[in-house]
Amino acid sequence: TFGLAYRKESDRIDAAVEAYPNRWTHHVMIGTEEEIDEELISWIQEAAEFAERTKGKICQWFTTDTLTYLKRGGRVSATTAIVGNMLDIRPVLHVAEDGSLGSVKKVRGRKASVQALCDRLVQTAHKDTPVFISHADCKADAKKLTELIREKTGLQTTLITNVGPVIGAHAGPGTLALFFLGSER
Repeated sequence: TFGLAYRKESDRIDAAVEAYPNRWTHHVMIGTEEEIDEELISWIQEAAEFAERTKGKICQWFTTDTLTYLKRGGRVSATTAIVGNMLDIRPVLHVAEDGSLGSVKKVRGRKASVQALCDRLVQTAHKDTPVFISHADCKADAKKLTELIREKTGLQTTLITNVGPVIGAHAGPGTLALFFLGSER
């Protein structure tokens, strides 16, 4: 299986699916070692080059509904969690170039944290980027973020899904994440 920005036409491709706009997933069945030829290798190489060009443009931004789970994971101190929760502070975090988690902004209230995610997309998103939203038991907030993005940019959300158990355990219920291609992380 390999992905490209366009549909590759070949009898060797068993299925090609446009997973989201301008992103095609191609499936090729290989039965023998001889079927791994120059053509197949060139397709995989093209997909790898696309991934290499794109990886630094994938923006991963999120916010949490409470600081409690960040405290449990050692990301914030007990004092910060207690005071922050009392003052309704919501962090806006992102995954940096080096893969580390960084706090970019602190806002008061859930509405402001959802707006901050939208604002970041507006500032840095590529035109016609796919937009993915992931949430931990806060579907209404995910829908609100979708509406804000549509109002400000006209972009359609490609997919809304639940966060996985690992992220959910670290960030807690109420985690809202936004993924898109942008000019900077």
